[in-house]
Amino acid sequence: MDDLNITVGLRPFFFSILLLFTVITNAAVIRGRITDSETHKPISGAAISIIGTNIIAVADAKGNYIFNYLKPGTYSLMGSCMGYKNSIPKKTELATTNSNIVIDIFLEPSVVQMNEVVVNGIQNKETNASARTDERISSNIVSIISAKTIEALPDLNVANVLQRVSGVSMMKNSSGNNTQLVIRGMAPRYNSTLVNGTVVPTTSGSTRAVPMDIFPSILVGRIEVTKALTPDMEASGLGGLANLVIKNAPDSAILAIDIATGYNQYFLDHKFSTFDYKVVNIKNPAQLNGSDYITSPSDFSTANLVLKQIQAPPDFNGSISYGNRFFKKKLGILVSGTIQTSYQGSVNKYLGTSLNPNTNNLDTTSWNKVELYNQINRKGIVVRLDYWLNDNNQISFSNNYFSMDEIRARHEQDTTSDINKGRLYFGDFTNLDKSSLENAVLHGNHILSEKLNIDWSLGYSVAGSKSPDYITVNYNQVIHPNVQPIYLNYKDAVDRIWQWNNQDEKSACINVNYRPFISGHLYEFKFGGMARDKYLMNNENDYQKDFTTTSNYPYPDVIEIFRENLLTWLNDQQLQGDAVYNSANFRAHEDIEAAYAMVRTNFGKLQLLTGVRFEITSESNTHNGLDHGQKVLLSASQNYFDFLPSLHLKYQISDRQNMRFSVYTALNRPNISETVPYTSRSANGNSSGNPNLKHTTGTCFDARYEFYPEREEVLSAGVFYKYLRNPIEEQVNGNNDRTITNADKCTNYGIELVSIKYFGNFGISANYTYTKSSILQPKNWNLPDANNGLGATIQKIEDRPLAGQSPHLINIALIYSSSRIGLISQLTYTMQGKNLVNISSNWGLDGYQLAYNDLGVSLEKRLFKRMYLYFKGANLLNESVRFQTKNGINTRTLTSQRSFLTGLKFNL
Repeated sequence: MDDLNITVGLRPFFFSILLLFTVITNAAVIRGRITDSETHKPISGAAISIIGTNIIAVADAKGNYIFNYLKPGTYSLMGSCMGYKNSIPKKTELATTNSNIVIDIFLEPSVVQMNEVVVNGIQNKETNASARTDERISSNIVSIISAKTIEALPDLNVANVLQRVSGVSMMKNSSGNNTQLVIRGMAPRYNSTLVNGTVVPTTSGSTRAVPMDIFPSILVGRIEVTKALTPDMEASGLGGLANLVIKNAPDSAILAIDIATGYNQYFLDHKFSTFDYKVVNIKNPAQLNGSDYITSPSDFSTANLVLKQIQAPPDFNGSISYGNRFFKKKLGILVSGTIQTSYQGSVNKYLGTSLNPNTNNLDTTSWNKVELYNQINRKGIVVRLDYWLNDNNQISFSNNYFSMDEIRARHEQDTTSDINKGRLYFGDFTNLDKSSLENAVLHGNHILSEKLNIDWSLGYSVAGSKSPDYITVNYNQVIHPNVQPIYLNYKDAVDRIWQWNNQDEKSACINVNYRPFISGHLYEFKFGGMARDKYLMNNENDYQKDFTTTSNYPYPDVIEIFRENLLTWLNDQQLQGDAVYNSANFRAHEDIEAAYAMVRTNFGKLQLLTGVRFEITSESNTHNGLDHGQKVLLSASQNYFDFLPSLHLKYQISDRQNMRFSVYTALNRPNISETVPYTSRSANGNSSGNPNLKHTTGTCFDARYEFYPEREEVLSAGVFYKYLRNPIEEQVNGNNDRTITNADKCTNYGIELVSIKYFGNFGISANYTYTKSSILQPKNWNLPDANNGLGATIQKIEDRPLAGQSPHLINIALIYSSSRIGLISQLTYTMQGKNLVNISSNWGLDGYQLAYNDLGVSLEKRLFKRMYLYFKGANLLNESVRFQTKNGINTRTLTSQRSFLTGLKFNL
């Protein structure tokens, strides 16, 4: 309730500011809307100038513009924008200081031949110039990376693209690939991912973070990273929001084809390990035959038990897009599809450790080497339709489907020190992981009058993952004092797990925008609401089998012992798996309802936006459990609400310079599975839920100076500060098992510097972010007794950063572009500083990923009028990802190799 009092207490302050400004003396106003003369679409970012003066207004996203505080007199207005002819000057007379004149301007599209590329029609939102314009005219703080920039990068998926944005870094998975989004040092859970402005669910059942590597970058028109939320935005963005704007229907016919191939350098001198994934049973025996079904050997495939080595095939990328407009350009259509297949190999060396309570440090128990092999099949299909019913009403529909199949094989070896003998452990792991995300949105925009317009949307999303028949085969070999033959573990020789989850999400929202003149002053009032209903299903079934010594000892054929039924069961329950007892089988439901109200207005060069958002959250779940050995169905629920005010000020120093200040409040909800008291098992450690977990709230402050010297350039410097209450963090014990807990509070602050500058054909894009966060957390510390033995365990306070937060982020891109010879090339460097990845329950033993440097290169050359050759190279430094504890113990090194890709593009 203290949080509620804090946020509610800020509201009178915001509204007092609004009332203060409304008493400012009125003056004459010229306002209106600038649109395309053919399509009647608004032209965002168009410039409207008063001829004979230096006064310029920039049209907003709906094409609206306004000149405030004009003196009586005669004025001539002219509109201009790239891709259009300048408008014929329009003259008007302001008779008094209370004059209020409306002038609508229509621009006629121009066709200009520029270096064999035709520019025709409405403003292209996929250009660098459009990105800089929208950053400049936005009411809040946002960073935009355009399709033009994305195409020039060496990156093939959105996760790799996002790390180029100022203040953004990425969390890596066990293979070293970028996956989850960190904004301004805020871990993935504190950020939200949107597609075309609609929140999408994650493919994981244990987190809210969307895996950004599931999105092929070639389908994206731009990426907008919002760092200061307004009341009409999703409240779950303490770090920020990342909105993926999928490419839209073009203004004229296009047909684009892209075909490429490449290779990973690792496989020039290594074979690729894989398995027969085509025989994997997607459903487990209990799903096919019922939970009481008694299994037999024939219920389990065997070809996927054994790894095989092959020469890695080349990587492949292919895409095709078609778009056009019909019925006098009222109907727009875009259909795009892409397939990406890549082969990766890496070596993971790490130490097995255990806590020594006498030293409060880690002792090494084993040396481990893991060879990781991964075949990634990434697909994406997007369909965009928009139809203009008339000049004032538009309906659009989009359906986006993304999937990623990962065929993983892993061979692990470690040494274990026992009394008077050494032992080698071998493990072969095979896993087919299938993730997918699909969302469909129907959207409407209706201009009811000059002052009133309404937009709405209905959305439906489905996301989830399947990990069928995840197999672990365990071997041992004694090597001291004598080397003995390899044998299967007698206990848990083979473990086969089926896991899957599915999230079903429905949403509806409406926004009403009213622009009245009150006492001669223009205000923009906006209010609306949102409702979202999410349903999550999570399933797991585990079949463990032991090994009988009557089989082919000492080197058994694992396929043969399966066929001969030489794997034994401990009890009848193992014959059925553990689906009915497994707490990872649960159902969860989340309902979110929101309403907001906000106002935006200008006072001379100062723009003010303020308002409040109200959200109600209801969560519930049911899950399996055991009570004295008997299955029971348990349930839990949470309900809470939040008032979230915000204030955004933008002072326009000149038409190219802004000064901004923002303060907003936001929240972070626990993932609906995190409040379920269950344990999710994986090769990288187990994860347990916490039914007592609280949601996080926070207040965020921003200030930034911006200068836009030219159309594609920007220089900016900003600072930010965030204060979080009840931050949600993971904690890891000695077995790498994770639990979710609340800390008391957290502070996070930093600076951002951005520069994009061109010198003729050469350009440089650079950004730097410094971030520092602090959480005070009690940790375990063991005291010695009087005889220097083990005494009591106390709680010792440790000051640590947020998980995933790097103190330093650096991006530098050296660019060369010549339209005359049709050449674009770019050398891209990224440095992500040391960041916390594992939060230990013991003082001083948190695990960190050390600073990582990455270098990539890309080149594109026009061969013919509509044909281009390109080359991309990634991970050129071939740097290992290294990990160590806070006190300096090196625990893990992950080594991968460079990859290269070359292809042809056809724009027909």
